[in-house]
Amino acid sequence: LVGNLDSITLGIKGIEEAKEESMGALEDITAVSQEIATATEEITATANNQIDVVEELSKSAIHLAEEAKRLENAINKFRIS
Repeated sequence: LVGNLDSITLGIKGIEEAKEESMGALEDITAVSQEIATATEEITATANNQIDVVEELSKSAIHLAEEAKRLENAINKFRIS
């Protein structure tokens, strides 16, 4: 009977150790998941910022093309045929 109790006690201790290891691993996984979520938010913000910059550049390029056309038309008025 005492041998069985010792065996049960050892088994319970093993279960406790496994539980603690599992909890530690779960905490590590949670921390990594939070870091990934934070990094993803930062990447998304950067990507959105880059999209805004590209859109602004596109508008500027269109405006520049329009101004170049106006300049070309103005220069054509002064050309001698």
